[in-house]
Amino acid sequence: MFYMKVGCPRGLASSDISRVACARCKIGFYADEGSTECRQCPSGTTTRGEGSSTSSDCNVCVAGYCVNGRCFVINDTSTQVPVCTCTVGFIGSHCQYAMYYYVGMGIVLFVGILSVSFVVVRRIITKRREHESALRRHIKILNDAWQISWQELKLQNEIGGGASGRVWRAQYRDMEVAVKMLIGEDDPISSLEFAREIKFMQTIRHRNIVLFIGAGKTSPQEQPFLVVEFAHRGSLRHVLEDVSIDMSPESKISFALDASKGMEFLHNLDPPRIHRDLKSDNLLVSRSWIVKVADFGLGVPLRGIKRRKTSSAKKSLINNSSWIEPLFHMEEICEYGIGTVRYRAPEMSRRQSYDGAIDVYSFGIVLWEIWSRGFPFEQYRFGFEVEAAVERGERPFIPDDCPDLYATVMQACWAECARERPSFTEIVSCLNKCI
Repeated sequence: MFYMKVGCPRGLASSDISRVACARCKIGFYADEGSTECRQCPSGTTTRGEGSSTSSDCNVCVAGYCVNGRCFVINDTSTQVPVCTCTVGFIGSHCQYAMYYYVGMGIVLFVGILSVSFVVVRRIITKRREHESALRRHIKILNDAWQISWQELKLQNEIGGGASGRVWRAQYRDMEVAVKMLIGEDDPISSLEFAREIKFMQTIRHRNIVLFIGAGKTSPQEQPFLVVEFAHRGSLRHVLEDVSIDMSPESKISFALDASKGMEFLHNLDPPRIHRDLKSDNLLVSRSWIVKVADFGLGVPLRGIKRRKTSSAKKSLINNSSWIEPLFHMEEICEYGIGTVRYRAPEMSRRQSYDGAIDVYSFGIVLWEIWSRGFPFEQYRFGFEVEAAVERGERPFIPDDCPDLYATVMQACWAECARERPSFTEIVSCLNKCI
């Protein structure tokens, strides 16, 4: 038995054909044969008239789909897709945005960011300039504080000097001072050392460092000069050579301890500073018999260094002492011919790189001077003879009355290997035990 399917023809639809007559699909809708309802065209498309029977009839764009442009429908296998071709100057899926809008917004955004950046940078520059200006004012105030007028000094008598400078005893206001004056300012090396000495001494204060008072230039010669406290008893070398001065073992150890404390202060600065010309002539003695380190023209800071591990107080001075690691990459510690040959460490004479241990070696010679009151390597007349003797391992003869611990410190200081020499902190600790 065959049954005939009953339904609406194409383009018409009825929900119940037995009771409701088939109705034509409106524009924008379509219906296949036997459909119970009309289906709507894909979004953005419509039909040309009523009674469409397939989705392919949805080949017309909805009015106004493309706001500023031309619309056409493409067949995407299963459905119809409207596509807009925008008029020049418009963009967007429906050509709804004018291009100048985005360009304008971009320009506004760019100008806004640029303006904000300009304001921020300008404020940073202004703040930096204000900071630099304030810093310059502070520096000027500090420099003015150290500035001494030549007219305020009353020179009395010359008390020392060398090839590049002279030292005078003078009166400054209500105090006695020593004035170190550079001679031959045209010498760039001497000028550099003198300027370096002034710059360094402005920054330090210590009981065992000669006190910096000020600096200035003479007029009309415009020669630079440095003003420091006056050491009434002269240099340590002068005191040691004066046979009229009776020195007890306690006073000798006190001299050694003062000098070591001054050097400990220098070596513990940040960055550490090496003297490079430590000797009894550069150790001054005050009226109250306090020894002070002086003459920093050859001193240099050691930058970028790493400290060695300091030894414990319970450890042996010789076997566990240390100072700072050699700095082979630093230019300053490769300068040769520095200092005084009778106090010069062997590594300097060999033209090797060196560090703060050279000061420790020089201090060992000073320790011998203090106890023996003699002149180091006096059996040799010329510097090259002293260098050859040191290279052979010769050192000054230790007096029989020298205390064992004092002699141990002395020998450790002038050890051949720089790494075996103690630090000044250890030296101070050991000399305190000698008292």
